Amino acid sequence: MVLMKYIATISLLVMSTAVVAKETKYQRDFDHQVQFAQEKTGEGIWRLEVSRQNDAKFATMVTFAARQGMKLCHRHGYDMKFVSGVEGFDDRRGMPNKIFPPLVVQITCPKTT
Repeated sequence: MVLMKYIATISLLVMSTAVVAKETKYQRDFDHQVQFAQEKTGEGIWRLEVSRQNDAKFATMVTFAARQGMKLCHRHGYDMKFVSGVEGFDDRRGMPNKIFPPLVVQITCPKTT
């Protein structure tokens, strides 16, 4: 009986605890046929997540990330670090039906002097 009350109390606590999920706001770029989300993670540091729309090619996603880096930093000389989602050269041929993950890039703007 005590065990049942204990389990009921724990389950009520678990159900009543609200999990706050971070909502990511996605935007679309119709020229490159991609969907993207960007968030500032530090001073001059951005995290950019690029998802394909209408079977956009990987090269198009990388080009978009480079152009978005220029927009975010307002000048050349920024660093792009590919965090995940990089496709291999033969991935499309070897796995034509695979759903590829989004391209995640960290963009670091140069320090102003």
